[in-house]
Amino acid sequence: MLRSPRWIMMVGGLVLVLGGLSVAEPALAQQRGPERRNQLEQRLRQRFNQTIRVQLDLTDDELRELGGTLEPFQKVRADIAGRRRRARARVRMLGQTDLGGAELTDETAIETLVLLADLADAEAKLFRDEQEALLGILTPAQVLLFTRLRDQLNERVRRSRQNPGGPPQLGRGGALFQPGTR
Repeated sequence: MLRSPRWIMMVGGLVLVLGGLSVAEPALAQQRGPERRNQLEQRLRQRFNQTIRVQLDLTDDELRELGGTLEPFQKVRADIAGRRRRARARVRMLGQTDLGGAELTDETAIETLVLLADLADAEAKLFRDEQEALLGILTPAQVLLFTRLRDQLNERVRRSRQNPGGPPQLGRGGALFQPGTR
C-alpha cells in the first residue's frame, strides 16, 4: 500500500522515469520497420510495468493480478479506439463527395452523431467497469495514480505520433500494460 515518505519519493521519481520513456532506446527509435517498432514497444511496456510496480508499491503477484484484471478491458479499449478512428475518418469525409465521402445531409449527420454518442457511452462504460474492477485489487489512491500514469504515458505516445522523427508509436488501443512483461 501507499506510504507517505516513500510516496513522496516515488512521485518525485515518476518525472524521471516518464521523462526517460521519451528518450528511451534512441538507437531503436532511429531505426525503421515493424520489428524495431515492436522491440521498442516491448521495452516501453516493460518500463511502464516496472513504473507501475514501483509507484503503486506492488508485489510481483499483485502486478500479475493487475495485468489479469486489465487484460479484458484492453481488448475493449482497442475495439473502441478502432471505432473512434473510423468515426473520425467518417466525420472528415462527410461532405467531401469528390474524395469518396458521403454527402452531408441531415440523415448522414444524424447517423454520425448517433455513432459518436454511442462511442462516448461505450467509453464511459469502459471507464466505470475498469475502475470498479481495479478497486477490487487496489486502493482508491492507487487506482487514481495508475490512471494518471497511464494517461501521462498515453499523452507521450500521442505526442510522439505527431512527431515523425520521434520514437515509434505503441500498439493501437492503448495496450500499455501487458501481463508477463516486466
